[in-house]
Amino acid sequence: MYLSESMKSLGLIICMCFLFACSKTEVKPPVQLFTNTNVDAGTNTPTGWWLNGNGTTAVFIWSNQVAFSGTHALEIACASAITAPAYWGQSVTQNIPFGRNLTLTVRVKGNLSGDGAAVAIACLNATSTTQAQQFSTSQGSSSMSGNFDWTSYTAKLAGVHNDISEIRVYLMMLPGGSGQVYFDDISLTAN
Repeated sequence: MYLSESMKSLGLIICMCFLFACSKTEVKPPVQLFTNTNVDAGTNTPTGWWLNGNGTTAVFIWSNQVAFSGTHALEIACASAITAPAYWGQSVTQNIPFGRNLTLTVRVKGNLSGDGAAVAIACLNATSTTQAQQFSTSQGSSSMSGNFDWTSYTAKLAGVHNDISEIRVYLMMLPGGSGQVYFDDISLTAN
């Protein structure tokens, strides 16, 4: 049987398309791991968020006076330099994205003195709920100090280990910091 040149070309194109389709790698879309990312939901406190200021004079406010979007933001205020970190936090304990990279993106506004503020991701396993097995922070790479309007800050963590049982995010005023800092539009995605 004799095939024309155009039939041979068509056959070659079909084979190439089939091979290309079979070799395509599936790209997973980013997955949002947090609830209440704009911190608007809640009754007396923002749903899903907790705070820690033990040993500090920091004041925590679920502010409806300042927000990047929506109606609320998380605020930490302190008139004088604090001696321990003061932070808002959220934990993820379900559907841990093993092997995937994490990206924390937060809108921050501040009028800060001293060491300022930072955002961080901590991954813990079941045997150590106080010491992070993996950790990433904006501290050192992005300065959050002085007087600044809403700015996007990021912390990235590569490849969540298979033994991680909890992912925590901290939105912090650092020791030595004072003033006011607001956090809003908080996104933690697995890429």
